[in-house]
Amino acid sequence: MSGDIFGAITKMLDPLKTKMRLMVSKAVVALIDDGKKIQQMQLLALAGEVLADVERYQQFGFTSVPLPGAEAIVAFIAGDREHGIVLGVEDRRYRPTGLTNGQACFYDILSKIKLTADGKALHDVPVKTEIKSAEVVLGAGVVLEKILNGETFQVTYNSHSHLSFGVPTTSPILASTVADLSQAVKAAKLQA
Repeated sequence: MSGDIFGAITKMLDPLKTKMRLMVSKAVVALIDDGKKIQQMQLLALAGEVLADVERYQQFGFTSVPLPGAEAIVAFIAGDREHGIVLGVEDRRYRPTGLTNGQACFYDILSKIKLTADGKALHDVPVKTEIKSAEVVLGAGVVLEKILNGETFQVTYNSHSHLSFGVPTTSPILASTVADLSQAVKAAKLQA
């Protein structure tokens, strides 16, 4: 009799046990639709299981479009395999390695921007860096260097005027102004 009760309870709990086992899964990214308000993915999961239109949740202020073949972690609401959400995507083919404690890195398949634990931002951009802004403000000690027609063109700001704790500093600018730099770059481009 007790065996019958145990068997009945086990039989009743089997669907729940299966749903719990299938609540979180690894998958491979097949397709990405970044044209909607929330990114959607097609994923390949368990033994040929295709998951379509799975929403990918991303951190506010940062978005990316992973490549097909990247790996995803998918959670299924209430164990329902028809209602999955992508919690994270990783692509071990391109992820930079060797970071130390306290570092962070933004990357894509070509470029890396590493934020170091000592406050530096290291840009490894092999093609071109483009800044589009109404105004670019450079701080103290900034060195701008540009190779133009085989010559090195350099402008150094070792000190400048600004507010320090509400009091204006009057250190002279030891090199050209940003306007002078802009004119020199334009002139160099005209000569090229």
